[in-house]
Amino acid sequence: MMQYIAIPDLFFRRPFFGNGERKVGYDETTAFTEIMRHAYFVYDIAAVQLVELYKPWENPEEAISAVLSLWKEAKQEIALLLRQRKRREAEGPMIHFTAHFLSVLHWMNGVGVSSLQDMDQNMWHLPVKPINVGERILFILDGPSHYHSFIQLSELYEEAEKQFLKQMVVKKTCLKRKKTSPL
Repeated sequence: MMQYIAIPDLFFRRPFFGNGERKVGYDETTAFTEIMRHAYFVYDIAAVQLVELYKPWENPEEAISAVLSLWKEAKQEIALLLRQRKRREAEGPMIHFTAHFLSVLHWMNGVGVSSLQDMDQNMWHLPVKPINVGERILFILDGPSHYHSFIQLSELYEEAEKQFLKQMVVKKTCLKRKKTSPL
């Protein structure tokens, strides 16, 4: 059954929200991947609005892997649209996956996105992030239908994935050490 969450003012920022949207919808019986395929910031907004819903940052390995897979599928389609000079058609998916990148970036750091206001400044506080991520995101949002924005987003996903995989290896290594430690 479709449910709706009001979008808080902290999330009203173009190009994500601000075109008359007042709520985001989700169906709890729908798989995480399907919800992410059609909407963004659902889980982050739910946490801000104190709606009890899955928190991807509590189990980032599974959630981030799913989003990265969605990006890899969409990346080819976006690249094709841009090669064909169909910038208007590429803009929607670019905005969608820029939103997902912001979520992934926060989830890697164990938190949800709490605001889109001053997001370039808010990213300074995240310990794990690609270099110059704030400026790069603003560049992408300034022209989401441009080829150079697509290149930047692709590079950000690549860098974030490497950092995420490194985090997972370190986490698993620490767990192994705990299990084998005689103390």
